[in-house]
Amino acid sequence: MANFIKAIEAIDGLSLAGEEAGADGDEKSFLYMMVPTQAAIRRLLSLWKLWSSGQTLADADKQWDLVFQCLHELRRWGPKDRISEIDAETIANQADPTDPSARVRVEVEIVFARTDTKADIVRTAVEADILARGGAIVRRARRIEIGYDALLVDLQAAAAQALLARDAASIAGVPDIYAIRPQSIIDIREPLESAGAGPATAEQPTAPAIAAIIDAMPVQNHPLLAAHIEVVDPDDLQRRSVGIRAHGTAMASLVVHGDLSADEPALLRRVGFRPVMYAEQSVLPGEPNEVFDHDRLLVDEFVRAVLDLKSHAPTAGVLVVSVSLGDRNRPFMGRTSAWARALDWLAHTHGILFIVSAGNATDIIVVADSSETDYPALQGPDRARATLRGIRAAIPHRRLLAPAEAVNAVTVGALHDDPLGAASTLGSSHDPLPVSGLPSHVSRLGPGIADGIKPDILMPGGRMRVTPVLACSPFSVRVAGAGRFGGLQVAGAVPDASGIPNAWSGASSGATALATRAVHFIHDALVDAYPVHFGTLQDRSKALLLKALLLHRCVIAEDARSLVHEVFGPPEPRKSSKRADNVFRLFGYGVPRIDEVLACLDSRATLWRTGELVADGGLEYRLPLPACLIGHKGLRRVSVTLVWFTAVTPGRRAYRSERLIVEEPDTGELRVLVTGPTKYQAEATRASRGTVFSRSWEGKGARQFVEGTDFVLRVARKPDTLDDLPATTDFAVVATLEAKDTALPIYEQVETRVQEKPVVRTAVPIRPVP
Repeated sequence: MANFIKAIEAIDGLSLAGEEAGADGDEKSFLYMMVPTQAAIRRLLSLWKLWSSGQTLADADKQWDLVFQCLHELRRWGPKDRISEIDAETIANQADPTDPSARVRVEVEIVFARTDTKADIVRTAVEADILARGGAIVRRARRIEIGYDALLVDLQAAAAQALLARDAASIAGVPDIYAIRPQSIIDIREPLESAGAGPATAEQPTAPAIAAIIDAMPVQNHPLLAAHIEVVDPDDLQRRSVGIRAHGTAMASLVVHGDLSADEPALLRRVGFRPVMYAEQSVLPGEPNEVFDHDRLLVDEFVRAVLDLKSHAPTAGVLVVSVSLGDRNRPFMGRTSAWARALDWLAHTHGILFIVSAGNATDIIVVADSSETDYPALQGPDRARATLRGIRAAIPHRRLLAPAEAVNAVTVGALHDDPLGAASTLGSSHDPLPVSGLPSHVSRLGPGIADGIKPDILMPGGRMRVTPVLACSPFSVRVAGAGRFGGLQVAGAVPDASGIPNAWSGASSGATALATRAVHFIHDALVDAYPVHFGTLQDRSKALLLKALLLHRCVIAEDARSLVHEVFGPPEPRKSSKRADNVFRLFGYGVPRIDEVLACLDSRATLWRTGELVADGGLEYRLPLPACLIGHKGLRRVSVTLVWFTAVTPGRRAYRSERLIVEEPDTGELRVLVTGPTKYQAEATRASRGTVFSRSWEGKGARQFVEGTDFVLRVARKPDTLDDLPATTDFAVVATLEAKDTALPIYEQVETRVQEKPVVRTAVPIRPVP
């Protein structure tokens, strides 16, 4: 890829308009090239035809050899590239063929031009073509930082239906249009079933905000939230919110209080809140109708929302932004969304850790090998197998929702877990996955960009229930909303009989809010333990360290992993890599053990560091080996997590990210303490595809080493493949040394040999998850 890009940029008149990684398992990449004239395109295609038939190019055309050697195919960018079949159908279905005056709103992304002068020329030409076909321009947005130039357009019904053919007669034939998509729709639904009384009072927050939520306008004066949230509302969405404010209220409740049914303490920090949606009057009585402004472009508004938070004094110090939102019309199919690009740019530029929902799939699940009588009778693993087989069959329809593919973000899927303890069958309500540790059946699945690991983690999203679809063949179940049999208890938008509004939430939205809450505990534990060293770090380094610690102690329950291996396969012994792919698709790295991050045992020590690396540079870190392990026979493990924020290059869709790794110790170094890599972890090549690199090594046999020996960890930045990446990359690295024998004084002996010692050892105020 890098060779191709460099070859293109060496030829006068050519420029790269965009690039994207192949979808799920496809190792090909797709690049979009700007050629100055139609004559030049014809000549280029002619040269390709000659070269691909084995003929030698003339000396004057030899420069193309390097370009063509990198290609599988070369063709014109056409209507079928600009709009997918699914998007064309979605847009056409919104058109009313009986009403010629009806309009359908779409988003048009223009081929990005790097200079404003060229961009104005291209945009003017595109707008003229759209207007000539009866369209109307509603809004314009250009964000140079992410290579984004877009229009919000109203099409006549006939023009919308014409997109079905995806030919040159429709606006899909306009040469300078890069993509046409349905208008972004954020689909959020919160059930309004009363949850009963929750905590009436909470200790008042005194510390400033380190996290903010971007969501729908909450109930600002809610008795459980009023003292805790700092609302930044420059668009006066408070005034427009005349309906039921359910989703934003629920997310704020989960961040501040956690699951109310778990009776956890409230945060002692205020939480920022920037609404981007408002509650319209309900269409159906009693049902929330929370919407994004129909006349604006979502990507542009999201960037503005984050910049508003950073410019508002009470939220200017925000390190973490929670985004429990997803675009229902943008499942990740290999082409990185503009929303994800925007989020990645904001993370890198402003040093923000975004915690993002993987998205929810609330469609019917077809359980083809069961029936209305058999399914309720299935117990434990048998019912879980039946449900997982239905999920496996629906993988193509359960992709991540934008912006969950963002590589700088921590993407959160839902763990099928809550503290309610409801029976697996209650009348016609069933727990579809009555096995501990499985991802929720509503959580959307990876992988991410270039088959990177996504989601990153799972957090509790409630044991959401299902109900049978009556008289349906094949047998299917319908996902039920969160409620008293399965879900997370939250502050509700509507008061119940007790006068305290409480309700239910869950799925990946709730899981994302709980991950944001967990980051608060990590942050405050670092403040307590390292008041000077952590307190003086730059905000970017703090955000990176929070990201590393959130991901560092992730686990996947063995029973849950075994079920996924069995159902998703493949069963052949030589296809272990494919089995691992399916595990990562569902679990990511696993479920964070926040209690283990915060509190070290006597037999476990965790060390951290932040820094920066230049291209092809490296740093060496030495993990002190405690004398108690000399000659000790028993399981011990070294685990390390490295994270960074990658830059976004304008005009390029694929992520030519800065690549950081922890180099694999050579055999001699490993054998000082361990014997080899831990089972089931990601292969090193896959682990470096995003902005997280996680490795661990373990061993059991007794080892002899000289007291004072170190286990050496080398952090390196791989050589840059392009010339326009940053000179340095900031990172955070966390390493843990532990042993199964809890009597070993590893913590104490490691602590004596490190310079920066914690002031306190932390207790854990949250409920551990299975």
